Amino acid sequence: MDDVFAVVGLLSAVAKSTVALTWAIDYGLGRTSQEAAQRSGLTTTDIEEKAWFLLFLGSLTYTFGLAFCKFAILGFYWRLFKYTRIRLAIQIVSAVTLAWFVVRLFLVNLQCIPIQAMWDASITDKTCKVDANTFFFSTVLTHILIEIAILILPAYEVSKMHLPRGQKIMVIMLFMFGIVVCLLSVWVLVLSAKFQSHTGDLGLEMYVHTSVATAEENLAVVSGKHQSIPALSDKQ
Repeated sequence: MDDVFAVVGLLSAVAKSTVALTWAIDYGLGRTSQEAAQRSGLTTTDIEEKAWFLLFLGSLTYTFGLAFCKFAILGFYWRLFKYTRIRLAIQIVSAVTLAWFVVRLFLVNLQCIPIQAMWDASITDKTCKVDANTFFFSTVLTHILIEIAILILPAYEVSKMHLPRGQKIMVIMLFMFGIVVCLLSVWVLVLSAKFQSHTGDLGLEMYVHTSVATAEENLAVVSGKHQSIPALSDKQ
């Protein structure tokens, strides 16, 4: 099952990268709205609408990618540590991850009602109660805490393995590969705290954020499937 989760995470990461590239190539990610409009032949209003729509798609693919990469790692832990005490902890972290996935998915789709009002300025009869800064910061902070829990879950069981100290260290480092993802998540968190949603230049505001988030999701895919250690199950 962890392989299925990893495939969904991979497809989501590809979709996220496609959204980022489309935004960069066609609609001015990293440029002001005026520069993007001049290059594309669209109006600045059109550019901003496209930018908000692509931000919405990016948030969806980011949510799916990170959630299913977490599920892949937790599924791998469940399969590897069959007869250990951490299985209850794996279940708890899995439940929290599922809750994060569902809540973030709802928040992404309920930022405005109707959701099209998020990018369509012509819709005046709308309700937008989810603050973009709060949404980004709170969900990314929770994601980091879950990521840290996933990183430390196997440490105790690995420490009990009958391996030379050097090999134990290498095994722990293998599990800790996800620390790179965690560091990128912290960077995304810092950028989320600085996000200004009403600048009128969303492409310029979001280019670093989008780049780091895309790299984070792609590395999460690597982290989710780098753990092919069939020999470890015999070491329990």
